[in-house]
Amino acid sequence: MKKICTTILLLACGLTASAQINFEKASWDKIKAKAKAEKKLIFVDVYTTWCGPCKMLDSQVFSNRELGHRMNAFFVSYKADAESHGRSLAAQFGVNAYPTGLFLDADGNLLHKFIGFKPVPEFANEANVAIQTTENGQLFTLYETAFEQGNRTPELVYTYLKFRRVYGLPTHDLLETVLKKMPQDSLLLPHWQQTVIENTQWAEGRGFAWLLTQKQRPNLKNKLEFIISNTVQKAHEEKDRKLFQNTLPYLDSIQAPEVARELKTRYTMSFASVTKSYDQLADAAEQYLEQEIIPVLAANSRETSPETYQKAIDQLTNVCWMYSEYVKKDRLTKVCDCVAKVIEKEKNPVLLSHYASLLYKQGDYDSALAAQTQAVELARGANHDNLGDYEEKLKRIRKKKL
Repeated sequence: MKKICTTILLLACGLTASAQINFEKASWDKIKAKAKAEKKLIFVDVYTTWCGPCKMLDSQVFSNRELGHRMNAFFVSYKADAESHGRSLAAQFGVNAYPTGLFLDADGNLLHKFIGFKPVPEFANEANVAIQTTENGQLFTLYETAFEQGNRTPELVYTYLKFRRVYGLPTHDLLETVLKKMPQDSLLLPHWQQTVIENTQWAEGRGFAWLLTQKQRPNLKNKLEFIISNTVQKAHEEKDRKLFQNTLPYLDSIQAPEVARELKTRYTMSFASVTKSYDQLADAAEQYLEQEIIPVLAANSRETSPETYQKAIDQLTNVCWMYSEYVKKDRLTKVCDCVAKVIEKEKNPVLLSHYASLLYKQGDYDSALAAQTQAVELARGANHDNLGDYEEKLKRIRKKKL
């Protein structure tokens, strides 16, 4: 439930790439099928539970962000315990030392392998050997090598960064290293402009600053919205307060005042929850309630604008959850009053159940019991998917163990 509500509050934020190697948990046949479907190779970490170097690979190598990007782009990765579920796989490839890394094609044929602990640079070199066994891998490596050797021609930079995007690899920081060494007037050239448009991923740096100056161009406003939401999500995941605070003001540059206000308050609630800044969360939640929800519900929009009204109900439901989870009981009066007025005319089991949580948190156990009982009755009458959850919550309220 927490994950669902936080996701709703973030609303359409882009997702940042995984910060480590993603090892799939599936049968060997499904691993091969996934690799074929995604046109990737396979990496198998053959390990044992008692192996010290195996644990070092886990903690020092597989958790590396940059390596994770690369491995997830080119490989479907799988862990095989040589003394358990991976015994047959280890025997098939003659593994008798640990860890052993197997690089395979999508049919499970061996392309390359290594034995023992490898630091990140050496592990990356081993992976590159396998990558270069494919035609696309050879071409990618050719462009990557040229870039790393200092080739900054517009055509090569554009093509190399495009390759990285195709493989789901980050491009923003590489683009910025190029832009920092370019003359200021380079962005007057259409080729470099397109490179910036396609490869700027975060709301920071020279590329993003240029995009802000072009916000009136067709489609660039959508691009800027996406970049800002991506950056907010990144700040959430990394709990980076400075990045979050630096990003929010950009909303004022591209959105109407009321839209920017709503987004900033909603993002602030979510960021405060993940960083456990509960006083800030309470302030933002109260502001959101007063500015975005109560005016809509008070305007009798149920008849005049049903979609707007339903959106406000959904927002109220999410804010109720945040209040019940994080806000101190002495600051619950306003949200409780708001919900009480709504449920007089809106028989919503989800909202009623949240209301029960708020009342319980205030210490009004009898009213909480009544609200949750009504929620259960409504859910039962509607054959609600979560009826069991409502009934279990009702039992906990009765026992005063919510």
